[in-house]
Amino acid sequence: MQFLDNQPASQYNGRMAYTKVDKVCEHCGDAFRSSPHVRFCSRSCARSSPPEERFWRQVEKSDGCWIWTGYLNPDGYGKLLANGERIAAHRYSYLLHTGKHPGDLEVCHKCDNPSCVKPDHLFLGTHEENMKDAAQKKRLPGAKGQRNSGNKYSEETIRAARDDLRAGISPYVVAKKHGISPALAYLVREGRAWKHLP
Repeated sequence: MQFLDNQPASQYNGRMAYTKVDKVCEHCGDAFRSSPHVRFCSRSCARSSPPEERFWRQVEKSDGCWIWTGYLNPDGYGKLLANGERIAAHRYSYLLHTGKHPGDLEVCHKCDNPSCVKPDHLFLGTHEENMKDAAQKKRLPGAKGQRNSGNKYSEETIRAARDDLRAGISPYVVAKKHGISPALAYLVREGRAWKHLP
């Protein structure tokens, strides 16, 4: 590996260092010196390339999902700057592949992978339909009981355990009998877990 002026170096300030090479900006044609993988002389030139070209530069195709490798928001959804507006990458993919703007509808994922932009994995739906789909797939945050994807127990199991606890059976015995943890049995007895059950 080479560093500036062809002097070898493996790291520079804790980061990998690459040889700087003479390049020509793909947008404006200006000459500049940069790392081999850089295609534009500035951010403004990089952003001035067509949104479709920038979209494809940030998509990693595979047999399954097509993963957005650009910016991701905290929820894992890709974002792209298109025509001066920041748009969700999966919405842009839907528009690009169908030619139809989704309007007020949401572009939903069949694969439940927020960074996926593969058109076969996307479908339109209202917000209510999207939330219903998420609930059926047990992926809503804050979902209670059986709708929570992290839950291991059925409502019937917890109801039966609660009935035994109300009958005065110790939480440890109830836990063994119903296959739940003693800690959960105590929380159910105290009304601090599964309290949404009637």
